[in-house]
Amino acid sequence: MRITMNDKIYKGFLALLFLFVFVYLLLRIIYNETLHDEVATFILYFYHGDYVGESMHWDANNHLLNSFIGHQLYKVFGDNFAILRLPNLLAFVVYFFGTIKLTKSFKTPYLKLTSVIALNTIPFIMEYFANARGYGLSFGFFVWVLVHFINFQKTNDLRSLLYTYLFLILTVSANLTFANTCFILVGINIFTFFFRNDVQSLSDKVKEWLVHIGFIVFLSPFIYYGFLLREKGALYYGSLDGLWEVTGRDLESIYFVF
Repeated sequence: MRITMNDKIYKGFLALLFLFVFVYLLLRIIYNETLHDEVATFILYFYHGDYVGESMHWDANNHLLNSFIGHQLYKVFGDNFAILRLPNLLAFVVYFFGTIKLTKSFKTPYLKLTSVIALNTIPFIMEYFANARGYGLSFGFFVWVLVHFINFQKTNDLRSLLYTYLFLILTVSANLTFANTCFILVGINIFTFFFRNDVQSLSDKVKEWLVHIGFIVFLSPFIYYGFLLREKGALYYGSLDGLWEVTGRDLESIYFVF
């Protein structure tokens, strides 16, 4: 049996879905206890603001855009974690409407709706929008990277390429692990340049290459920062050494900064 859905019902379901997930995340930022990484981020970066410069504490918890915003909020609102988590919650709004845009070309409202539901109800992903980290911000920006990247591949519109790279820079500034994704997307854009069938003026070709080069220039400081983190042994993963060694001792070692 074929399932159909008109646009009015589709938009109504979208509104209900958004309200449900947003309220759920809002309750989480208000009532959830702080996480280990949130505490470390707060002590090292929100409180002192040492996320750049000579006095910076070298640690993978330093998601630059998140640290910058968190420090500005701390100076105004203090250690209210509901407020400190708010930027990542607002990033959910950006993410949600990005998923709608991403699925806009799907053939039926039913397929669009089920796809948006799938993208907005993954527990492991949704949790990031309720934490004062940087992952929620990066996901909110990255979905728009995909929107504009796909549009550029379809239309070769220079504005789409600009927006792709703008949102990629924002994504990496919020979460450095997306750096590898940057290389993949830039590589695809450059690779497809040589296999297009459309006729493009020399001026447009030059502009496109300038955009590529400009993006690489803007990305370079983040790549350099990643190499510095590696050199200082600050790129690390969790381990199975036990709760105290992984969590307790790690936090105990940084309380001296107060």
